[in-house]
Amino acid sequence: MYSAKLAAATTYIAAGYPLDTTQYIWIREEATAAGLPPQAIADAIIAASKRCAIALAKIEGARASAKKSIADAGTAAAIYATESDFMERLRNQQ
Repeated sequence: MYSAKLAAATTYIAAGYPLDTTQYIWIREEATAAGLPPQAIADAIIAASKRCAIALAKIEGARASAKKSIADAGTAAAIYATESDFMERLRNQQ
C-alpha cells in the first residue's frame, strides 16, 4: 500500500499536480477523506517516505552491526550485551 501511494504521489507530482485526479486514486481518495487538496496529500506522502527511509536505514545499520557483534561474540554475556545495545539504539531512533 505504501509503495503504491508513493508511486502515485511521485507520478502525480511529476505530472505537475493535475486538477483531474482520476488517474491518481490513492491521492484522490486520501485527499477526499482528509478534506485536503491533492497537492498537500502528495507532498505529505513524499515527506513521510523520506522520513521513513532515514529511520529504516538507521534501523538496518543497527541490525547489521548487531548481527556482526553476535557473530563475533565469544560468550552468551556478549550476545546479551549486544542485544541490549541494539534495543537501546532502536529506542533512541528519532
